[in-house]
Amino acid sequence: MTPLLSVVVPVHSIESYVEPCLRSLLYNGLPVEVIAIDDASTDSSLSVLSRYPVRTVSLPSRVGLGAARNLGLSLCSGTYVWFVDGDDLLPRSALSSVVRCLSLDDPDVLLVGHALTSGPDPSSAPSVPYGPSSVRSCPSLLRVRQAAWNRIVRVDLLRRTGVLFPDGLYEDVPYSHLVLAAASRVAVLPSVCYLYRSRVGSLTHSVSPGHFDVFTQYERLFATLSTWRASPRLLARLHAVMLRHYVAILGAPARVPPSLRRAFFDRMVLHDRAYRPSEGPPLPASALAVRLGSYDAYRVGHLAKRVWSWARDGKDLRMTATEPPPDVVDDEVTDVLTGDEVVHVSPAAAELAETLEHEHAPTFLADVPDWDAEDPLPSA
Repeated sequence: MTPLLSVVVPVHSIESYVEPCLRSLLYNGLPVEVIAIDDASTDSSLSVLSRYPVRTVSLPSRVGLGAARNLGLSLCSGTYVWFVDGDDLLPRSALSSVVRCLSLDDPDVLLVGHALTSGPDPSSAPSVPYGPSSVRSCPSLLRVRQAAWNRIVRVDLLRRTGVLFPDGLYEDVPYSHLVLAAASRVAVLPSVCYLYRSRVGSLTHSVSPGHFDVFTQYERLFATLSTWRASPRLLARLHAVMLRHYVAILGAPARVPPSLRRAFFDRMVLHDRAYRPSEGPPLPASALAVRLGSYDAYRVGHLAKRVWSWARDGKDLRMTATEPPPDVVDDEVTDVLTGDEVVHVSPAAAELAETLEHEHAPTFLADVPDWDAEDPLPSA
């Protein structure tokens, strides 16, 4: 009998995390297929996996998170697939709620709510009408955190479109948006169904040139959507999401090396110009310096935010690796800001702004949702 749901669990040297993860998946009495991909762990993770009734594949050399997930996808036999990271876990009733929602709504994609170890996440689930929706009728779906683990996807949709995880960091970027773009029915389960555990030493919490991978991932995303003949309005909204993401990464305290921050900003400017739509949602104030193409303006604006926050809250908001200021998004999963900022600028600055000018993709031709031509473009 074909299971309704396959769960793919990539594992790499997380022996102290993987057992609670497996327990949360297995001890629920539901017929769920669990596939664990041990990505050449150097600790006893593989030994832990061997003690549980899961299908385990052990790789002789490390391939990375994206490739491990792709291998798991190729092995799964369920109607839907859920990629659960081995250092996270599910709440007690999560699987039963997910299976019930999949059975009742029959969606192409199911978005689920989640919580962080530090507390509830305000962007956990969007506010949408009851019942299945789509990007066309509910564009706020694009603002949900970019992650593989907060969306359960119909396997046939992935195989039909050829959507897979690319190599490199931020591999969730193309996957997250492409499955939404290709889906006709998107359901939302706002209750917390996933517990994300922040782990010291993870790549996206480390200062590294690897954060430049995010540019390649957005290039892959837009190249695929171009091949799919995606709606200009969809591209416009994703352009705004992209800029918010870049600003969040550069503003985080422990990501881009200080010596490379200006180079990172320059790449942001190039991407803004390359993918800038003729019309689209208003830019967040934090992205204004990107539009101006001025790194000095970005630094001044970033400092002004910190000073303003200090004056507002009476707190020391110096950028440190141990305690990032609350007004800077430091989210290794999506880095999408939850709302546009409102700032006040001097008349001279406003006048200056007014004078400035405003890998291989699959050949699947997606029926990418579009808004009617006469409808106003939804605001961000």
